[in-house]
Amino acid sequence: MNFELLNFLSLLNFELLNFELFIMKKSFQDISDKTLENKYDTSKQAIVLFDGHCNLCNSSVDFIIKRDKKAFFRFASLQSEVGQYFLEKFEVNKNQNKEVKDVEKYKTVIVIYQDNIYKKSSAVFQITKRLSGFWFLLNIFQVIPAFLRDIVYDLVARNRYRFFGKKNTCRIATQEEKNRFL
Repeated sequence: MNFELLNFLSLLNFELLNFELFIMKKSFQDISDKTLENKYDTSKQAIVLFDGHCNLCNSSVDFIIKRDKKAFFRFASLQSEVGQYFLEKFEVNKNQNKEVKDVEKYKTVIVIYQDNIYKKSSAVFQITKRLSGFWFLLNIFQVIPAFLRDIVYDLVARNRYRFFGKKNTCRIATQEEKNRFL
């Protein structure tokens, strides 16, 4: 009888320990998520997530930086920890097969501003309306329904490596640009 009671108590103790570890892990995860949300606040500045291996995407980031005089945009590659955090937060690619190639997984530019997410052509318009020069005039094309604009976007995105090439590593920010990259 003592042996059964001892067994029961040790099993109960083990289950309580597992439960405490689960609670602690969940608490640390919540703290980590809140820290990231505070660190990557999108209430005043937008974050542009891009494919860090894509030459077209990297050239686009250079283009944006040169014309973003107010430093409104900050950048992170979709492959980075920051990019992965936002993909998970906004459940981007949630319904995609786990076996999907990176080419498919990272084929869109994403703009996050004031906790809203913009993808594909809608992201492009969020960018062009804040650039210096006459780039805001491109927003006239927003009258075209998004599903039609995105057909053209998807065609370019699907062939971007073939047309513009691919890098084996993500873009490295210059010393002057470091504060713009997350």
